[in-house]
Amino acid sequence: MAAPDLLDIGLTAYRAGDFATAAARFEEAMRLAPDDPRPHQNLGSALRMLDRFEAAEAAYRRAIALDPELAGRWTTLATHLRHLGRLEEAEAAYREALAREPGEREATAGLGYTLLALGRYAEGWPLAEARRGTLGTPEHLPGPEWDGGDPRGKRILVWREQGLGDMIQTARYLPLLKARGAQLSIAPHAELVRLLDGLGVFDPMGAFDVAVLPFSLPGLFGTTLDDIPPPAPFAATPRPMPGRIGVVWRTQARAWNARHKSLPPELGRELLAIPGAVSLHPEDSGAEDMQDTADMVAGLDLVVSVDTSVAHLAASLGKPTWILLPAYGCDWRWLRDRDDSPWYPGARLIRQKTAGDWSRVIEDVVRGLS
Repeated sequence: MAAPDLLDIGLTAYRAGDFATAAARFEEAMRLAPDDPRPHQNLGSALRMLDRFEAAEAAYRRAIALDPELAGRWTTLATHLRHLGRLEEAEAAYREALAREPGEREATAGLGYTLLALGRYAEGWPLAEARRGTLGTPEHLPGPEWDGGDPRGKRILVWREQGLGDMIQTARYLPLLKARGAQLSIAPHAELVRLLDGLGVFDPMGAFDVAVLPFSLPGLFGTTLDDIPPPAPFAATPRPMPGRIGVVWRTQARAWNARHKSLPPELGRELLAIPGAVSLHPEDSGAEDMQDTADMVAGLDLVVSVDTSVAHLAASLGKPTWILLPAYGCDWRWLRDRDDSPWYPGARLIRQKTAGDWSRVIEDVVRGLS
C-alpha cells in the first residue's frame, strides 16, 4: 500500500478516535516515505492522544526538520510543549511560527496563553484576544465592542464564552464596571442565570451600545498579578448537607482536556470514601443550577475538586478549596509551580507530579485531611 493511502487510512482512524490504529498506519507511511513530513506530523498527534508525550515531541521535531518553513508545524510543537509545562520552549516555538506566518491566530493565542501562564499578563492579554472562534469563544459579537474606555453611561452587553468556570472567574469585573457607571446586561449560560443575577449589577434593557467578552475584561482593566480584583461576591444561603467535605472528581466530558483533568473512577470513589465527603456532581446532589450548588457549598467546611466550575465557585465564595491539577494541559490561570492562586486567595493547588498519576495527589489529599 502506498504512503498516501496509509495516510488517508490513518486520518480516518484518527478522526474516529482510534489513535492506536492511526499511529500504526502513520508509522507505516513514515517507513515508506521517510522524507515526507506529513506522516511524522500526524504520528506526533496520534501519539499525543495516546499520552506518549516524548515520542510525540520527537515526531513533531522530525516533521519540522523536514519542513521548517510551515508555521503550523511550529504551532503544533509549541502547543504540545505548553501543555507539558515547558513554557519558555513553547514561547520560542510560537515565535518561530509567527516569524513564518505573522498574525496566525492559533499561534498568537497560544503565545498569549503561554505568557499568561508565565505571569506576563501585560504581554499576554492582547495576544489572547486571538482566541476568537476557538474553544467556545465566539468569533464575532452581536455589536460593536467595548474598547476599555470610560464606561460611564454606556449600555454594555456581556456576552458568554468558554465554560461555566471561566464565566465565574471573570464575574469579578462586573461590579467594577457597574461602579464605573455602566449599565449592564448579560447573556449567560442557563446554569448561571440565578447565580449572576444575585450580584445585583444588571439593568433591564432591550438595547445596548457595546458588547464585551468576559475574558477580554482582565486585559481591558489592565490586570496584572499584583492587582487582580477579588472574586465576585456571589450570594449563597447555606443548605444543610449530609457531609462536610464537597467532592468533584471529574469534569464535563466536552472539556478539551477532560481525560487529563478528571480522576479515574476508582480514585473518585476513594475521595468519596473519606469520612464526611459528599458528591457535588449535580446528578448526585440534585442541584439544578450553579446557585443550588453555591448554597450547598456554603453549608460545607471544605471543597476538594478537579479543575472545573465548582472549584471556581467554591473559591469565589471564600470556602477553603483544594484544586487538583493535571501535569499535562494545566490551564494558564494556575500559573506554574505554585500551590496558591492570586485569583483565589483561599485556594490550595495540589498538582500532579507526573502526567496521569493521580494516586500521589489523592495521597496528599488524604494526608492533608488526617
